[in-house]
Amino acid sequence: MPISLPPLARFYLYTPPAQAIATGVLNVTRAYHTIDTEGGAATDDLDTISGLAVDSMIVTLRTLTSERAVVLKHNTGNLYLPSAADVTLNGSNRAVTLAYNATLGKWQHADEAGFLLCDLFTDTRAGGAVNGTPATPGPGTRTVVDTESKLTITGGALSFAGGKASPAWGDPGIWYGSLPLVRLAGRLLLANVALTLTNQPIQIGFDANLVGAMNVPIWFSSSGTILESTGQAIAAYTATTYKIAVVLRSTGAYLLLKGGAFSSWTLLWQMFSDTNSPLYAAISNNAQIATIDNLRVPAALWLPTPLVYTVFGGAAGDLAGTLTDSTGPDAQTTPQRTWASSASVWALSGA
Repeated sequence: MPISLPPLARFYLYTPPAQAIATGVLNVTRAYHTIDTEGGAATDDLDTISGLAVDSMIVTLRTLTSERAVVLKHNTGNLYLPSAADVTLNGSNRAVTLAYNATLGKWQHADEAGFLLCDLFTDTRAGGAVNGTPATPGPGTRTVVDTESKLTITGGALSFAGGKASPAWGDPGIWYGSLPLVRLAGRLLLANVALTLTNQPIQIGFDANLVGAMNVPIWFSSSGTILESTGQAIAAYTATTYKIAVVLRSTGAYLLLKGGAFSSWTLLWQMFSDTNSPLYAAISNNAQIATIDNLRVPAALWLPTPLVYTVFGGAAGDLAGTLTDSTGPDAQTTPQRTWASSASVWALSGA
């Protein structure tokens, strides 16, 4: 008996004809495409994908035949590929899934599309040979100052050897100068740092100048204390492993830490200065012996939510029965609480 399929089922069962590359460009109109080389050539380069350029849009490409090769070209057009390297589709490796990153204006491998910067340091680089190398898996390219070859990559981590003859901020240092990041409230940098010393400084965070000391760092100082950018002491640190988060605000930043005495993520400080934009993810060392791994800048924005927030902007009068603000200092949605009073003591109901 014939089976009648609904229109939606007929749509998914439809196999589109192969879409040929034209002068390095592929026009995509759906989430799945069979693709072919231009003119049936044995091999062809794919530089640019046009169409469907909507943030987080996912497209799967599969070659028409294993006998012809399509080479996806890294960063020639609008493709940004794993390990900053070309990807060839042929033989048994005939398919790839890409996701569009509107912030970068690039199609990325779907596994990496959640990050503007991702460096897991899975490659191996000797001292003096890190500058200009791609972040692994990417995106990102490393710009390095290292006059004494103290910076290496091995064992899945960026390693600072310390013991410099002439210590100076930013030497060794690493910046991701290929990825300028527009300041947005909620743009954050995440990293793991393992410190060996408590008497040598290092900074991790965002920088505007690509040289020397940084603008928006978590600063592990030479006195065993964590500082913010103006030198204000925040907390003590030890020679251990920390997870850090630097979260940009429209002005300033939130500095968060986990590790050592801080068993849970802890808000260490709120910076109320610095409006530089664009900024660059960076690490500026002086003479600390340390390893860094899992350095990332997610595409998604995140802001801490205050337990309660108010600027006392209402009309003059008794606060009893009124609510705290529903919007926090960076426009984030914030729980509202009710003011209550008992004699001369104020309290928040529900706090």
